[in-house]
Amino acid sequence: FEIDKQCFMESLRIRRKLLGPNHRDVAILWYNIATIFLEIGEDDEAMKYYRETLRVEREALGEEHHDVVLTLQHMGQVHQQKGELDEALMYFREALRIERKKHGNEHVSVAKVLNLIGNIHLQ
Repeated sequence: FEIDKQCFMESLRIRRKLLGPNHRDVAILWYNIATIFLEIGEDDEAMKYYRETLRVEREALGEEHHDVVLTLQHMGQVHQQKGELDEALMYFREALRIERKKHGNEHVSVAKVLNLIGNIHLQ
């Protein structure tokens, strides 16, 4: 994973320089770096990069974009894995709020987030 991380970090440096810090492609790289840290068990470092992903996505794509919802879900899952269930619920509820605003109550995306919230209550 070290080579992957180095490649993503170099790509991030170049894209931030050429595209600016709040470009969608920059958000994708922040997300990829966060995922690497998650895979190697560095949850706190992963959350740092997921927070930056979320910030850039909101700036570049808008509050209600699907990528924002996915990042919120991943952030919630990190907290869930760490046993931080209240924090996980906070992220899942924000994702649910966005999905309901976009799609109403009867949509598969709403059902997916409700399932994540339900799983928290099973723990």
